[in-house]
Amino acid sequence: MVIPRLAVSWSILLLLPAPVLSQAPACRQRSIALVFNGEDSAALTEIRHEVEDQVARNACYRMIDSVLLLEAGVSPAQTLMQQGLDALDRGLGEVEEMRLEKAAPILREAVESLGRSFALLAHPRPLVQALLALGGVLAATGDPRGAREALIGAFHLDPEARVEDVLVLPEALEAQEVARRVLAAGRTGSLLVDSNPPGAEVWIDGTYRGPAPWDEPTIGTGLHVVSLRLPGWERKSLLVRVPDQGSSSVTGADARLTPARRRPLMESAKAKLARSGPERDPTGGIEDLKALFLTDLLLVVDLTPEGTHASLWDLQTMDRVWKDFEAQALSGDSVSRGAIVALVMSAFRTDQARFQVAENAAIAPKRKAGIVNRWWFWTAIGVVAAGAVTAGVLLGRPGSSHPDGLSRDGSGSVIIRF
Repeated sequence: MVIPRLAVSWSILLLLPAPVLSQAPACRQRSIALVFNGEDSAALTEIRHEVEDQVARNACYRMIDSVLLLEAGVSPAQTLMQQGLDALDRGLGEVEEMRLEKAAPILREAVESLGRSFALLAHPRPLVQALLALGGVLAATGDPRGAREALIGAFHLDPEARVEDVLVLPEALEAQEVARRVLAAGRTGSLLVDSNPPGAEVWIDGTYRGPAPWDEPTIGTGLHVVSLRLPGWERKSLLVRVPDQGSSSVTGADARLTPARRRPLMESAKAKLARSGPERDPTGGIEDLKALFLTDLLLVVDLTPEGTHASLWDLQTMDRVWKDFEAQALSGDSVSRGAIVALVMSAFRTDQARFQVAENAAIAPKRKAGIVNRWWFWTAIGVVAAGAVTAGVLLGRPGSSHPDGLSRDGSGSVIIRF
């Protein structure tokens, strides 16, 4: 029975259209950096996020994450993240040994550290695991309210999370059911998130919600993770508890961001951009940005009172391959934002068409050369011609006598040198 099944499987594959068998993009992926030459604001953040989201859908481009690059991997949150991961390992070890009273403070440390470094985590799983373990331990040690809060926080991050993956105790399972009933009841509160400087991206439980200031009057009660992101500033995360029918906020010192390590380099390049104006040459800040981002393409958007200038640079050749102008300046009006986004996206369409032409030229099949284009054909012609000329010269000369009085008999040899 194995052979017929294999035969049917291969026959199905052979009948599939080519795109199903191969989904490889028909282009070489190029990295691109996006630089807005203007003041940080909520409207600018909306434009930046929308453009980055649309570019990310195109397999031919890879958007450089300027937040990570300018941060350069150096921030206090890096240390917090490692501390949280270490505490989580120690706490889970205590849970395995059923030393629950000892595990509780260690898991609290893990939750606090991972919550404050959440923006740096590649995946929310470590914090979810810490919250599940803490919730189960608190339920088993007589703190049902704390257990419910921790479990609700885990479910906000991952609705499919299960406490039994960490701790199987009746008290933990009961606390999980209570937490799910609270979520199902739809209890809400309000949350206000600001940022200093203004315009930072607001992420709630790992999902982008909009630019700061961000105000949500009906957010689910319980524990949430709030993260702030802004190019040139270190990422920041906080654990926020939203009370039932109450309000919470991230303002003041909690909303203040710390300059990223490479921010001075970025500010220096943007100052050159501002001085040189939209018609700049490569020395007007473009070379500085090339050294900073090390990318294939650079899109610079100048936001001026007259309107928006955009130019696309090929950093391999240092040529400006596209530029355009939109007579609408940045504002809070959605129509203006849409026009600016459309202007920026036209740069990518132009570059993709340009690059496609270059790729087609590079891979176009060459016509087979005829015999007259072969090197050996003309070499043979040259040899024959040289031989004919030499023979003609020798045969056309009048007879001569050898020094000893004997006539030449016409025999001899011809040497042709190349």
